[in-house]
Amino acid sequence: MLFPSTADCLLANPYWQVSADYSARQEDAFQKGLIALKENRLEAALEELTIAEHEHPADPRVHNFRGIVLARLGQNAEAAAEYREAIRMDPRMEDAYRNLGFLEWTEHQLKGAREDLQRALELSPGDSFAHYYLGRVQLDAQLYAQAFQELERSHVPWPTDPEFLIQAATGYLALGRQEKTRETLDQLAPSLLNDKQSVQVAPLMLAVRENDRAIDLLKKLSNRPPTDPAPWAQFDLALAYLLAGSYGKAADQAHSYIGMRRTSGSELGETAPTWSLI
Repeated sequence: MLFPSTADCLLANPYWQVSADYSARQEDAFQKGLIALKENRLEAALEELTIAEHEHPADPRVHNFRGIVLARLGQNAEAAAEYREAIRMDPRMEDAYRNLGFLEWTEHQLKGAREDLQRALELSPGDSFAHYYLGRVQLDAQLYAQAFQELERSHVPWPTDPEFLIQAATGYLALGRQEKTRETLDQLAPSLLNDKQSVQVAPLMLAVRENDRAIDLLKKLSNRPPTDPAPWAQFDLALAYLLAGSYGKAADQAHSYIGMRRTSGSELGETAPTWSLI
């Protein structure tokens, strides 16, 4: 799930307000489309905004909101085309730049997303959501200093899902901010991590000398029942002991892993593709 709500940030903008220059008849389809969008009746919103587009083909607001609806319907290419048309009609329409940048970020088109969000901020430096999404773009690009700068400027609450927290902890560690790394790892404590997330978190814990926590995490994976084995976790645990300086336990665990693999008839090189402590 995306954070924060796209409806909250994309509808809270000046283009939601209808210009007094338009008559009630002219605004009817546009208004109906906005109301349907706000109520999450996406097909109805698209129908009304399509009517509005035929009535007012030169109105950039209509294209911008058609883009929002199309993006919500998963028609991303069509949505991007609508945002670009709105920008062509009104090159100072900050909302369309932000919406396009957000869409490009969700598709991992980081270069385009960065350029469009930076343009949005040139037009509206105080746009908190543009700062937030630019921060997420920079985080995905591993430009950590810029990422945290933008996220902090946004004043938007940060998400608490494991994927984001792991990214943030990785970034803080790369910047040498070990205390912030620990704080972020603490936020992960209540989360149920999957296998990939667990082997991402374990080396972060080891890097900030949270050795016992890393080993406990890998022990949980290695102690699975026979019906759901994770032999790679045995290997990971041996490496964790080694990196923590517990050489005797590392040797014992390595022997246990080798014995288990020989018993099962598997190749010793078959470890988890997500393994990251090496």
